[in-house]
Amino acid sequence: MKRTIFALGSVAILASGMGLSTHAKADEPTAKSNEIIAEIAQEYKSSVQSFTAEKKVEKEIALKEELKASELKAEKKAKKKAKDKAKEEKSVEVAYEDTKTNETNYNNEQEETYEETYDDTYDNSNAHASAPVQQASNDGLNWAGLAACESGGNPNIVDASGTYHGLYQFDAGTWQAMGGTGVASQASAEEQTMRAQMLYAQRGAQPWPTCGAYL
Repeated sequence: MKRTIFALGSVAILASGMGLSTHAKADEPTAKSNEIIAEIAQEYKSSVQSFTAEKKVEKEIALKEELKASELKAEKKAKKKAKDKAKEEKSVEVAYEDTKTNETNYNNEQEETYEETYDDTYDNSNAHASAPVQQASNDGLNWAGLAACESGGNPNIVDASGTYHGLYQFDAGTWQAMGGTGVASQASAEEQTMRAQMLYAQRGAQPWPTCGAYL
């Protein structure tokens, strides 16, 4: 109803502006008034179509903005997930490097222990190597100190290689050369000390190059 009134009002205004009588009878339309009415109707139709198109464009823009926001949100989520995964992989890599370093350190420690043990065995072997005969006196010597250094004072001890025995770490050959039977670790402490004194009388402290300083 409002649109009809607007259209008629517009017709009246235009007709007045163009010098047409607004008091013409309804059953006496002129060709000019019909043309004006047609133009107004066309303009109204165009306005409606333009409004509809504008709303359609607005809806499309809103939809595109919504899609864009969803894409940005998904992209941000994917980046965060990738970042967390990279951080987790880095943590695993660091843990692996730490484990590898610990294994390397452990292996180095084992090598150092082996070298030290080897050196000690080598020194002990030298202590029992053959040496030129040297006459010496047993008066006032600290045999307990020598035994403590060589074997910890244990008359039954045998070294890790199974070569050296007893308080003064005799090898079987030296022990038997001093008149012993079997091996020193099977003899009494008194006999071991006696045969150590016999060895000292022949070679001095040379059979014990390190611990001989305690005599």
